[in-house]
Amino acid sequence: LALFAKFDVLSIPETQARRDISLQHYSGLAEIEAGCMVDMISRQIIPAINKVGIDSKALAAASAAVEAGLHALEKEGDDLAKAKLAR
Repeated sequence: LALFAKFDVLSIPETQARRDISLQHYSGLAEIEAGCMVDMISRQIIPAINKVGIDSKALAAASAAVEAGLHALEKEGDDLAKAKLAR
């Protein structure tokens, strides 16, 4: 931060704002993709697996774990903590 400010590349508040925007973008994108994955699994994949007689309990459990992670992500208010949860 000090290096950017010293050479007038970005001020400290500008650098922090760029970091915050990047973290929000990352966690938001991960949230959208995970939500789509859970939706596809529950609406399309599990019914298709069940239709052909394959046990889908493990997949349903994994999908539920991802969905629980999404709920934790939605509740988090701090951008950095949210990005870490999105990993």
